[in-house]
Amino acid sequence: AQQKPAVTVLASENKLISQQLQEYLSTDYFRCYTSTDIIGVQVGGIFKNVLAIAAGCIEALQLGVNARSALITRGTLELSRIIEYFGGTPETVMGISGLGDLIATCSSDFSRNWQLGYQLVQSNTNVQWIDTKRGQTEGVRTIQLFYSTIVNESLNLPIMLAIGDVFVNNASPSEVIQYLMKRGLKSEF
Repeated sequence: AQQKPAVTVLASENKLISQQLQEYLSTDYFRCYTSTDIIGVQVGGIFKNVLAIAAGCIEALQLGVNARSALITRGTLELSRIIEYFGGTPETVMGISGLGDLIATCSSDFSRNWQLGYQLVQSNTNVQWIDTKRGQTEGVRTIQLFYSTIVNESLNLPIMLAIGDVFVNNASPSEVIQYLMKRGLKSEF
């Protein structure tokens, strides 16, 4: 609306329709890209909300830019694993609906999910009360629904598991951060 440069991705199996919509919607300040990976685009757009909650917690705990950078970097790896789990193309995580959306959502205090994470730490109150008061945010419902899958299928998603512990087991953000930092040391990939 402010005509500032922005981008989006349109996902469809029908390349012709995607290209027509791309041409119709693109302007000098709004650029559309296309993708055939519907699942990957959807999964990236859904699960980045969970990580944005963690980013809000990191900000409220005043853990700094390095902590947020680590969350985004390692969160990107986890998003690629989730995309693959659901049958999408893991490389989609490097696009607009993956890394692009993740950076924006984890870096903006306008994000509802980021705000929830921030308020969770600041208010030191029950997360369900905050979320009910605000109207349920996407990230809370997503992690609550996916948490048992992470646990039951032993998926290698330590950040998602930790965030799930906050919303399913009432762990504190500080506790789960300590858990993540004390995990066994390993190679990056």
